[in-house]
Parts: sequence; C-alpha cells; structure tokens
Amino acid sequence: MGDLLLTDKEATGLVIKDTESSHVPRPRWAAVGRVCSPRKLMIGALERAMQRAWGLHRSAQFRDIGNNRFVVKFSSEGDWRHVMKNGPWQFDFNVVLLQDYAGSIRPYDMVFDTMEIWVSVLDLPMDMMNRIYGELFGGWIGKFISADVDADGLAWGKDLRIRVAVKVDQPLLRGINVKGSEIDVEGTWFDLKYEKVPHFCFDCGRLMHPDDVCPAENEEVKQHWGEWLRASPRRNHKAPAVARPSASSVSYGTRSHASDNWGRGGVTIRD
Repeated sequence: MGDLLLTDKEATGLVIKDTESSHVPRPRWAAVGRVCSPRKLMIGALERAMQRAWGLHRSAQFRDIGNNRFVVKFSSEGDWRHVMKNGPWQFDFNVVLLQDYAGSIRPYDMVFDTMEIWVSVLDLPMDMMNRIYGELFGGWIGKFISADVDADGLAWGKDLRIRVAVKVDQPLLRGINVKGSEIDVEGTWFDLKYEKVPHFCFDCGRLMHPDDVCPAENEEVKQHWGEWLRASPRRNHKAPAVARPSASSVSYGTRSHASDNWGRGGVTIRD
C-alpha cells in the first residue's frame, strides 16, 4: 500500500472466511510459467513455438499475466504430464521455467529460480552406479529429484543419470571432485553433462544473468563452459535382458524397435 492515506472503508478491508474450497472453480491440467528473458514476452509467439516444441496431442490455451509470466491450460492430462516431466524447455534461446498451478499464490509472488534437468555423472566406479550415490551427487549439485535406476536401485547405463533441480542464476557445475575425507586434498574428478540443457553463457556458465549482465564480462580469460556440457537424452535403468532360446531360436529378451527409438523421435506413449 505504500504511503497511501486509506479511507475508513479501505482500512477496514474485506473479511473472507470459511469459503468452501470445493465451490471455487479451478482449472485442471494447468501450469504457470516464466520466460527468463530481458525482452518483453510476446504471448502469441510463445504459444505458437511451445505448442510445436511440446508436441501436444491437443491444443493448449496461453494467457499473459505480466512480468514475462504466463498461465497455460492443457486439454488433456497426458499433455500436461508430458510437459511438466520432460523439461527443461526454452523459447527464443531463453529458459522457460514451469510450476504447477497454485491458485492461492499471486503470480508476482511465485519464485522461478530453479530448473529440473537430467544430469549424467560420467565414468563412475560400478559401486557408485546406484540410487544411494545418486542422492548424494544430486544433493550436492542442487535438489535431488530422482535417479534413473531399476527396482533394486541399480543403474545399468554407462553413466549415472539423476534428475536434479538446479539454480538458474548460478553457474552450471562442470564436475564433482569426490573426496574420501576432509583431509583428502586431491580427490577424484567426475565430469557432468546435462540433457536438453537450454542456451547458457559460455563465459559464466549461467542460464540467466543477474540484472541481465554477465558477471564475467570484464574477465580477461573466458569460455570456461561450452557445448561439451551437453548430453544426449536417454534412459538406461533397465537391467540387460536375458536371452532365452526357444524352439524357433528367437531371443525373447531382445528389445523392440519402439524401445530403441526412445528419445530419437520414436513413438511416445502418454497417460
């Protein structure tokens, strides 16, 4: 309210209590988003671009709510789940941050400072290829969400994949120096790679610049980050199939063509 001189009615205010939440209309399958760009958001351009990028089965409705923020209402639960679970996304080389619709919070008060992303930890010893170490690594990188492991908690790919929420205004971490103790000076370095990572600054490693200014713009030595931090999307938590010979000599453990196409333009089954 600032320094406004309130009238008696304004000072008294409106008391709202015991409102039946079941009677308040709320949209299904909706999300609130923010485009992290210094330029003003053009909602029409965003709607056209994201409908294509998301590959929606049905159309979605976009509404501009100011400050480069928007509300999007999906027409099916499958589309909503696909978009919310398969980020990160970007628009015009700027990261798009999404949150579940929260009708009790004013849009301007919503905090958009983290992005969920799959991170691969490379060349780990086999004993570290599991959920336990995934939680340790993920908690160090950011906020641990999940690990790409099987029912026994084991990862079967060449790298350990973990889903992590990272701060978009902080530099992307390029590796983890794992130490056996606090007095271990050297440690062992393990590289990190990020799947579907949006455009980021190669000078400071950030997805967005604080106050739209690169903190490294005055440094003489630059380019400490680069394309080598990008990883190809994939999943690898299934254990190797065991081939069981039959009378027809066909291995029932072989994968289908549909599973081989995951993440490479193949068919995606949604709820």
